[in-house]
Amino acid sequence: YWLEISNPAGVVKSAEADIEVVSTESIQTGDALLLPSISKQPESIDLETGNTLELSVEVESNPAASYQWFKNQQLLNNQNSERLIIDNISTDDAGDYFVLVSNSEGAVISNIASVNVTGANENNGNGQSNADNQGSGGGGSMSIFLLLGFLLSVYWRMVALPLNQVNGGNED
Repeated sequence: YWLEISNPAGVVKSAEADIEVVSTESIQTGDALLLPSISKQPESIDLETGNTLELSVEVESNPAASYQWFKNQQLLNNQNSERLIIDNISTDDAGDYFVLVSNSEGAVISNIASVNVTGANENNGNGQSNADNQGSGGGGSMSIFLLLGFLLSVYWRMVALPLNQVNGGNED
């Protein structure tokens, strides 16, 4: 088998790969390679400033999964476990969060968890709280399309190269 991609600029063909079909009876469940699967999604939450934000996912994966959390489509540095914890939150922590879960078999993204943060007795000067004015938004679908394009690009880069090429050819 091989992959051939073409567009008006030309044609690119991947290296050929042999595929061996193995009976499922010969695969032991504990040793089977599994694309990560999210069994528990992060949940949207409303919090007040000063509280602790905790989002989490539960994942089935073999080999073990890697995690990367994002907020409003921006990578969150050093947030790479199945749990995202932010202490002493402020209104700046409000936003849409998701996690990219990956292993050598591929990658999946979680559902988006919306985090709303309000201050104690916070209002916008006209007697309404800021939470009352947030509504459901209108640009959500545009953000999702941009996010999906970004994630497809990340996923393509993850699976486009064989693991031995990603590690500089030192993988045996």
